[in-house]
Amino acid sequence: MSLSITAVWPHGIIAASDRRLVSMSTGQIVTNRSTKMVLFGCEDAHGVISYTGIGADDAGLSPSFWLMEAQDLAKIFEGSFDGAVTYIASDLEKRLAKLRSSLGSAKARHTFIIGYWHDSQTSICRISNFESGGVILDKGQDAVIVEYFRASPGNEIRIMTSGGFVNNSELQAISRSIKEGEFDRTKALCGRTIRSKSFRAEAAKGVVGASSQWCFIGENRQDEVWYGHYVVGGNLAIEPPNLLRIGAKVMMNGGWFAHVGNSDSCVRDTYVGGDEATVMAETNRRSGVLGLTEVRCGICGVLVPQANRECEVCLGVATKMRSRAQRRFKR
Repeated sequence: MSLSITAVWPHGIIAASDRRLVSMSTGQIVTNRSTKMVLFGCEDAHGVISYTGIGADDAGLSPSFWLMEAQDLAKIFEGSFDGAVTYIASDLEKRLAKLRSSLGSAKARHTFIIGYWHDSQTSICRISNFESGGVILDKGQDAVIVEYFRASPGNEIRIMTSGGFVNNSELQAISRSIKEGEFDRTKALCGRTIRSKSFRAEAAKGVVGASSQWCFIGENRQDEVWYGHYVVGGNLAIEPPNLLRIGAKVMMNGGWFAHVGNSDSCVRDTYVGGDEATVMAETNRRSGVLGLTEVRCGICGVLVPQANRECEVCLGVATKMRSRAQRRFKR
């Protein structure tokens, strides 16, 4: 499981998702740099897909790869949004049926959350076999349910989370920042909510990672799509979400930005960084590894993305110890 947050309102979409992948069989951390977010453009809509549940199937392929594969095989993002949703739901149902035989129904649970623009309006679509309405089931069902959540008078802001409990106070803070037009703060609050969820877990080694990928999507898909990467402790490079038939801008130091992708491309596992990241990537290339990878933390043994300046698990432990010390001091 993981944690994703998607917020839509009449003028935009903001989404954030953590990057941790945990083994379904052992519960151990497999990686802290999984990409659980795909920005897309299709014939009559554009938006973002994030997910929680299955991090990788029996073949080791992530749901982000499933979406890329669906585009390769069926060109689903070259048609209508409704057609893409129908294909994704049907494909998910087939994949979960196979996973139930090896994992059991309690672990074969999955949800796709789609925040999207269609006919100049923002909405959320949820595709899930264990979340429906306000109910979260302990076991995944055979059937996948598709639900739509559209803005209505008096309810213009819709915020949907999946994969973990989020405090109402955190959701209210996100909603308040949207109402006040502080969208940079909205993005930061989404990242902070994910980080807080991660750090609350025992030894910061739970199913939710502290770092996250994010995006902001406006109505104009040519010029109002931004995405990036929030890393606790700072980063050497930005590892943004994947792109399917859409371009996006990455903010860099000094007010500069890089534009990645376009309406005819599919882009995955990219990084944007300076000299240090370039040196690491070149060293990896000589070893047969494309782009950036992970190294073991010398203290806790958890895999740390090369894009990170510090180990997020060690930072989580240090934050807990500091918090406990402060509480003791107040007493």
